[in-house]
Amino acid sequence: MQNAESTVREPAGGRLLAKADVLFVGTALLLSILVGVAVGGPDYLPTNDGPNHVFTSYVARHLDDPAESWGRYLRPGAAFSNIGFHSLYGFWMHFLSWRSALRASLVTMALLWAWGVAALAAALGRRRLWLGLFGFAGAVQWILYMGLFSFYLSTAFGFFAIALAMFWPSWPWYRRGMLAACLLGQGMLHPVPAMLTASVIAAVGLSRARWQGCLRELGCLVLMGAPLVLLGLANTNHLRPGAESWIPSLAERAGLAVRAFVSGPAWRSWTIIVAALGSAGLALAGRRWRQDPAEGALLMVGIAFAATAVFAPVHLPGWQFFNMRFSPVAAVLLVVLLPIEKISSVRLRGAVAVSLFVYATASNAWAIGYGRRLREASVDLLSGLDAPIRRTGFRLPLIIEPRAGEPQEKWARTIPYATANWNMGSIFALAQGGVPIYTFAESEDVHQVLWRPASQIGPLPPHPERGFEWWLSEPEILRVPGAREKEVVHLLSYAPYYEDVIFYGRPEEVEWLRAWRFHIDYQRGGLAIARFQACPVELQILPDERGHRPTLLQFGWAPAETATFVMNLPPQPGATTPRRIPVAESGCGEVWFRVLFDEDRDGQASPGDATCREASPAGVVFIPSGSRRAICTPSQALLVRATDTSIRPAR
Repeated sequence: MQNAESTVREPAGGRLLAKADVLFVGTALLLSILVGVAVGGPDYLPTNDGPNHVFTSYVARHLDDPAESWGRYLRPGAAFSNIGFHSLYGFWMHFLSWRSALRASLVTMALLWAWGVAALAAALGRRRLWLGLFGFAGAVQWILYMGLFSFYLSTAFGFFAIALAMFWPSWPWYRRGMLAACLLGQGMLHPVPAMLTASVIAAVGLSRARWQGCLRELGCLVLMGAPLVLLGLANTNHLRPGAESWIPSLAERAGLAVRAFVSGPAWRSWTIIVAALGSAGLALAGRRWRQDPAEGALLMVGIAFAATAVFAPVHLPGWQFFNMRFSPVAAVLLVVLLPIEKISSVRLRGAVAVSLFVYATASNAWAIGYGRRLREASVDLLSGLDAPIRRTGFRLPLIIEPRAGEPQEKWARTIPYATANWNMGSIFALAQGGVPIYTFAESEDVHQVLWRPASQIGPLPPHPERGFEWWLSEPEILRVPGAREKEVVHLLSYAPYYEDVIFYGRPEEVEWLRAWRFHIDYQRGGLAIARFQACPVELQILPDERGHRPTLLQFGWAPAETATFVMNLPPQPGATTPRRIPVAESGCGEVWFRVLFDEDRDGQASPGDATCREASPAGVVFIPSGSRRAICTPSQALLVRATDTSIRPAR
């Protein structure tokens, strides 16, 4: 069996190769600047989950800060893996402000990715070094825009570990120990990319072992990977049952697998994929995998990862975008197998190097332009970060226009599924204080901070379920006059339980907050940072000859038809005084009560039930904005069908 050392040590060309190495380093440094500008040039680069990671990482180190209130609501988490971004960001925070530290962290991660691919290419031969430019072309990618920072950093680290495994032709015990340490360290950054790296290293080790030594090698590999496996098993408690909301076809999954690596225009996303597939085809046709077993291992694992990216489900229980995580590693493993060292013509080799440089330059130039486009589309929202506002309590982010100018269909966006400003509430809380109700603070072994027990802070305030950020822009909502206003007003009805609302919609929709007399501390375009102003109301339910009947009561803000809260009032036989239902959390607009005297207590209108004499046919009593009290006199019969849920009669 051929020793893999032949892939590292090449015959001379000494001085020429040395000059080529210097030229590559200079080229890579120039591209490093472009990569740095692409991710660190904007004062803030909008990313999907990124804000939550930034907030929790920062807050975890400032829970005891007397100038902030975060420690009142949050406590330290117990995560010992998935800490890649947390550790890197924490390092930069020693020297820089939160925003500058974030930019430095993004630049560091992107450069580690790029140079990790270059290291892997170099490990396969000095003339393969130029294939490392693919790493610079693909550093600014889907995973980064999605804000999966620790996964991204761990994957970059894994390329260095694979490069070591390939560079060393043999693995004595001390080298195996170093590789095992690399895997464990990578697993602490994020365990899943470490598992992928371990698969590659195991394949390389087995490929180099002779048949009679396979069992021994397998035993050594088990020992090397055991710490990582134990670490991975300790991080499965956060997985929860779940289901896919969309099951794409095979062709759609294949398209997503491509665009979920180097996203953007077709020339950017497909170039590296075509190169990787071409490399795999050349390797299989030329049977190079038989000549160099280690390269054969990369080939087989790369093909397996590529197949997983296409055929695996998009989502697994408790874990979204499962298949897309395999695309980057598969493409890199395959593309570094391109046999450019076999090109005998110096001019042709130079043309290949120039082509790779042009592709990498164009790829990062596009990323720089896309970052500017995101910034310009989000300028109103981002301006609020500099508003002179301080908060200490819970904050309700209602970012109902989070797409930064991208299409409504998630898979059709420039970066598939990316919703650039979805979690911006966390960045506002970092810049201005307070705690966003939507953040990563639930999983003991994954998140850096956790909510304090209810015994210390009370129950978390009620909040809308996530998803309104998307369906409020669905065509079926937009084409119905008034439908969006109804839903937004319902979202605003949660405001009484929060110190303020961070609202970001369309500019004209800010007027809805003014109509409800919110106090707006800052506004620009569709952004309003506003505090709720209460206008308490009271419903008085008069008794009848039997006293008070069992009553199902709902309360809401008009024109919203969804109730803010529901109450069940028990019967009070023989009562002679009115029931008073005060609502201190009422807004300063028209509100409503739906009253159902629920004789059979089945929770819905049915024969024998009744409502108020003053109510609409739907059982609704309105309190206009100019009045703060309403009377409900029990009637004898219910005039509404059980299926009627509208608060106003049809016209």
